[in-house]
Amino acid sequence: MKRAKFDEAAQETLTDCVKKIETTTDAELVLVVRARSGSYRHADYLFGALLGFAGLLFLLFSPFDFHQYWVAIDVALLFLLGSFVASRSNTLRRLLTGEKFRNEAVRTSAAAMFYEAGIANNKRGNGLAHLPFQSRATT
Repeated sequence: MKRAKFDEAAQETLTDCVKKIETTTDAELVLVVRARSGSYRHADYLFGALLGFAGLLFLLFSPFDFHQYWVAIDVALLFLLGSFVASRSNTLRRLLTGEKFRNEAVRTSAAAMFYEAGIANNKRGNGLAHLPFQSRATT
């Protein structure tokens, strides 16, 4: 499967945007791009189980005769095959996970990267510099 790459044009565009924002504010922006927010291994196993179950149904109800010891082997092989195929397919993983789970995985991954990159290392531990509030006096 061909994976999309973060091309040079996108990198240059983001770099220009960050520089423009940083010249007009005291903020320092840190961008982190990851291909995937988690392993989603449960989706791989779910697809493997579905494929194994479909294979079991075929073996049980097909008009062909199979020896009994092949049933367990075929189901196990179909499970492994399904798990492998799903691990290589973002589409299958997306279909087998809910939007709520994906959103939580992205949030958790982003929070982990926030701390791993050391962005949170400041006095308040939030990655944000404390700037005093300046009110606008009206006359």
